[in-house]
Amino acid sequence: MKPYSTIAIACLLILLTSPCLNAQSITWQRTLDTIPNSIFRRTIESPGNIYAAIGSGVSIASGGPTKMMFVKFDQFGNILAQSFFDTSDTDVYDGYWIENAYGAGYIIAGAGEGLNGDAYLVRSDENGRVLWQRTFGGLELDQARCIKKDGDNGYILLVTTFSLSAEADILVIRTDSLGNQIWSTVIGLPNSIDVAREIEVTPEGGFILIGTRVTMGVDSMYLVKLSNSGNIAWERTYRVMRASEGKSIEQTGDSGFLLGGICDSSQNNMRSILIRVDSIGNVIWTRTYTTNFNEWCKSIRVINDGRFAMCGMSDSTDLGFERAIVRICDLKNGNIFLERYFWGSVWTYTQNSFESVELLSNRGFVLSGFADFGATRAFVVKTDSLLQVTPVGINHSGDSLGNPAYLTATPNPFNGNTVISFYTHERSNMEIQLFDLSGRQVYQNSFYSDRIGLNRFRLDLNESQLPSGIYFCRLISGASPEMRILKLAYLK
Repeated sequence: MKPYSTIAIACLLILLTSPCLNAQSITWQRTLDTIPNSIFRRTIESPGNIYAAIGSGVSIASGGPTKMMFVKFDQFGNILAQSFFDTSDTDVYDGYWIENAYGAGYIIAGAGEGLNGDAYLVRSDENGRVLWQRTFGGLELDQARCIKKDGDNGYILLVTTFSLSAEADILVIRTDSLGNQIWSTVIGLPNSIDVAREIEVTPEGGFILIGTRVTMGVDSMYLVKLSNSGNIAWERTYRVMRASEGKSIEQTGDSGFLLGGICDSSQNNMRSILIRVDSIGNVIWTRTYTTNFNEWCKSIRVINDGRFAMCGMSDSTDLGFERAIVRICDLKNGNIFLERYFWGSVWTYTQNSFESVELLSNRGFVLSGFADFGATRAFVVKTDSLLQVTPVGINHSGDSLGNPAYLTATPNPFNGNTVISFYTHERSNMEIQLFDLSGRQVYQNSFYSDRIGLNRFRLDLNESQLPSGIYFCRLISGASPEMRILKLAYLK
């Protein structure tokens, strides 16, 4: 027994000193139960394992209307700082976007509501205290939807404005590091409604933005490429099914772009839509997604392993939208690798939604949105790389999302039964077959896989008459011509 004890002690020492064990993937989720009518629209990672969120909510201290709300979390989800922004005590303010600023602190985009509400730009310190603020707009409503660093010590601000024409237009403003305007560009047609959502800085120093253009009462996803000086290089519209809206954009690393949004099907239900395009907006592929009835894609982010994450809300009953949803998909064709649902509130007939997904340095994700408890509450979730929220001490930081060709058995060799593990990118009928060395089929079992991602099937040969030997296991997916082979050693 002594040698086994020595081996056990050695293994324990290896585990205790393992870098994977020390690099814990700390995950959590939180709702702001004490802040009524609140929502998080974006949460980002900051240096020092800090997470900063922007949205809106009602200040308990002052009461009154909803204000732009900033919350800072530590690595465990504890609140470190919280503040509210406005320029008028009596007006409603919404926060839409937050970025790490040049130097310490944040740059934040939002809007004041009302007939003459202005686009609102705030530079704060690391605890949400205002360092300076700027407003942009005219006599009507103007909303700053997105802000990015321009790569030249300034910022690029994306605004939806109602102040420049009878309909909504898109306004792009470039500022210096202090928020002073350098130039602006107006995008719109006399008889169209143009709404802005997100903007990206492209590698050559230009800009690409996504939104929605409405002409003759029909919505289309709207993509615009701008030069470094704000001139329109090209523009494209995309309409899938009855109508389409653009919500989010990401660069794909090959000079192309991934567009996310929603579309209205011929069955009059909403679906998520993803469109991958090349460097000048030509469509590479289009994919729609739905679960049961309605689904809305609100945010997408490209992962550097050839996949992307998307999030939003979906329902299992018509117009319920009771589930916040997040997926990981293949960038090559849009196939689903993994999807999960989250509920900040489990009240009946209430909504849960993710408004944004962001990638983290440890390969995990942070998701922002709201949960409905009769009144909305801001909702934030920090997951690991497999979209899981697990107790502190359970480590998934070294895990990776499985390859769709993955097929393994544990144990192997086996006596009696073994567990076959495999990944699927969509729900489908599956079939497991066994063949002996002569190629004769000796076993078959069909089943339905209702789970996207990692699946397991228990192969039990205890009641079979098969002799010991080498067998080949074949897995067939009914959703595609996908076929996988695994060699098994059966010891009876």
